[in-house]
Amino acid sequence: MLIDSHAHLDMEKFDSDRDQIIDRALSVDVKQIITVGIDIKSSIRAIKLTKSYSSIFASVGIHPHNADNIDKNDLKQIPLIATQEKIVAIGETGLDFFRNLSSRQKQVELFKQQLDIAISLDLPVIIHDREAHEEIFKILLSFNRNGFKGVIHCFSGDYNLAKTFIDMGYYISIPGTVTFRNA
Repeated sequence: MLIDSHAHLDMEKFDSDRDQIIDRALSVDVKQIITVGIDIKSSIRAIKLTKSYSSIFASVGIHPHNADNIDKNDLKQIPLIATQEKIVAIGETGLDFFRNLSSRQKQVELFKQQLDIAISLDLPVIIHDREAHEEIFKILLSFNRNGFKGVIHCFSGDYNLAKTFIDMGYYISIPGTVTFRNA
């Protein structure tokens, strides 16, 4: 059985062919798909998809690119909507120091707040890691709890850091950028 652990099927660009996309995935033995929230609106759309498709599960969270554009009400909504059926993780959270679409300070604050939420709800985390390996490692080390799990998504660090994350109980997701000529 295959599980697509990171999709964004809630995006409007899939409105016209979402059914076909899901059918294609199911036809090649992908039994479940996790559609990942990147802000509150996207998380709510992801939850709606879980109600329409038995094979769809969701995560709820705020992507680091959106850290500068949230308010406290957004953060308060995450634990409320995360208790709904078929919510399997908090995220996509983390740090993106490659694009820096939000300030580093806000990204770090938001990441820590979402880790607290995940711990309080006993949910794993989906962590976006783009050129922020050491900072993410330090933060996770300070938050590490017995059994706290998740996936380091978009990971592009070296073997030793990957092994360290794996030893801490995290999975590693390798991005498509590794297929680029200069990777």
